[in-house]
Amino acid sequence: PYSHTPGFAGARQPGMTGQVKEEVLTRLAELGVRVKDGQVSFRPTMLRAREFVSEAAELAYYDVLGGSCSISLQAAQLGFTYCQVPVIYTHGGSGGVSVTWHNGEQRDFANGTLDSDVSASLFKKLGEIARIDVSVAQTLA
Repeated sequence: PYSHTPGFAGARQPGMTGQVKEEVLTRLAELGVRVKDGQVSFRPTMLRAREFVSEAAELAYYDVLGGSCSISLQAAQLGFTYCQVPVIYTHGGSGGVSVTWHNGEQRDFANGTLDSDVSASLFKKLGEIARIDVSVAQTLA
């Protein structure tokens, strides 16, 4: 379906329709991704146990430079990208977040919220962050 057909040209592919935008926002909410005051937090509370892989799998994605990448997922993990940075949820643990930079450094955020500087790097797609790991402490249905 086409949302707009300008008078000076033929039918054009639309951008995201309202329904698609709504589904993206809903899924981010289900994954517990929130942004408040310029800070990203990861607090998954609506995930189901069946959403985590039961055996090894691959998460394929494109990085901020457009390169094709993949990350191995183990059983009890779930992977997605946020601002083209892989986010890996692992069921079990403390509920904290760990950011790994491309230079190998790691920084932990016990409260699940990234600070403003790390969040800004993520939003600006600077390519500094290699991955984000989230330990999901909740009991899942």
